Amino acid sequence: GGLGEMDGDAEIAARYRKRAAEVRAIAETLEDEQAKRTLIQVAADYEQMARALNETSKAGQMRVLKPPPRMP
Repeated sequence: GGLGEMDGDAEIAARYRKRAAEVRAIAETLEDEQAKRTLIQVAADYEQMARALNETSKAGQMRVLKPPPRMP
């Protein structure tokens, strides 16, 4: 991935985190415990996707900044 992709990944991760917060806010309003648990899990999944995207971006950035050593 190039530098533009990293910016895009950061934006997508931010959207996932925002969506997680929105889903948690909805969950807090629910009385149905099963529905509440389901939405809390959905929010956790959004957070996990954001973390995975950030980790992937960081790994890509490390490759851009530091290429692997050359073999003799």
